Amino acid sequence: LIDASAADVYVTAEPLLSSTPHALGWGQHRYAVIGWAGPWPVDIGWWKGQEQRLARLQVLGQGQGEQRQRAWLLLWRGGKWRVEASYA
Repeated sequence: LIDASAADVYVTAEPLLSSTPHALGWGQHRYAVIGWAGPWPVDIGWWKGQEQRLARLQVLGQGQGEQRQRAWLLLWRGGKWRVEASYA
């Protein structure tokens, strides 16, 4: 997930996005970001003394030349985005 200047978009401590998402790459595919919702912070493991802070983000995008839009549920964990689900 990158912004318009090709810098990585990440989740800050507040939790907010570091900048406005512009494009999403998944494997060799690239998609223009049309919209997004989130991030939503999730605290897990606090009850075991092993607290982890995660965040989820929904992204709507479209590939160049494609007619349909796609959506993804992303997970921010350990300084990286991971696709948890995709919706075509």
